Amino acid sequence: MKHVYLHTNNIRLHAVRVGPADQTPILLLHGFPESWRAWDKVLPLLESAGVAALALDLRGYGESDRPKGVQAYAMGELLADVVGVMDQLGEPVHLVAHDWGGALAWRIAMAHPERLRRLTILSSPHPVVMARALKTRWRQRLDSWYFLAFQIPWLPERLASVGDATLMARAIRNTAQPGAFSEETMAELRRGWADPAVLGAQIDWYRAMVRYPQKLPTDR
Repeated sequence: MKHVYLHTNNIRLHAVRVGPADQTPILLLHGFPESWRAWDKVLPLLESAGVAALALDLRGYGESDRPKGVQAYAMGELLADVVGVMDQLGEPVHLVAHDWGGALAWRIAMAHPERLRRLTILSSPHPVVMARALKTRWRQRLDSWYFLAFQIPWLPERLASVGDATLMARAIRNTAQPGAFSEETMAELRRGWADPAVLGAQIDWYRAMVRYPQKLPTDR
């Protein structure tokens, strides 16, 4: 695995690359509250198959920059980061994305379909479907309670970082298949979650979603 840094949209993003250097890599986008390590069991499989892949740390995560202020995590900024990386890769890419990464990937597909060779989304509904469900289904509203809880300033990250980030570790283990995350990966993620500033940048994605909503291409 080769650690690389890409400058885009006035910030620096960290990524891990595997596979042949002369291939346009599959671009991998992780979700909340992860990092490039969400793919640490996938990357060796791709490499062994002779496939190039690039797993990003999205802004606020891992070794990527964490700009201050909620507005720095507005959807427009997040999309500009990824599109800037795609510009540097130079060709349409196969985009594979999970959770929040999937939310970005859906919007890239709607706004820039010419940038993609293929699109693979994991555990992330189409944003139009998600918006409709939040408006019309009480069960979805209840399941998404944390969207509103994360709007409270500073408190969520303080609570979540207590005790070596026990709450965060428990939450991610309860929502993933057993063994999905290695002990090494969990230890690295917990080191990040234990810092409220790190976790605050990641929660700011949710705050910005409410404070700075971006219209979908299908909005009337």
